[in-house]
Amino acid sequence: KKCWKSVHGFLDVYARYKARELSKSTLAAELQISRPTLDKLIKGYEQGQNQSVHFDLSYHITIRTQLVFIYLVYRTF
Repeated sequence: KKCWKSVHGFLDVYARYKARELSKSTLAAELQISRPTLDKLIKGYEQGQNQSVHFDLSYHITIRTQLVFIYLVYRTF
């Protein structure tokens, strides 16, 4: 099973695809993979990006919650 990390140059041509410079067919041809494989790679990459964003947001929310708690505790003294 291929991962987007194992395809040389994926991020470069993916950025061009997102900028609408390339179609999916052209993107697959440049990476020398089939179109269905490309769809799987894009899906895996985008899901990975969404998970990392979710993790980062939950981390920041947790830190903010802790800071608000500390502020409220010290404010009462």
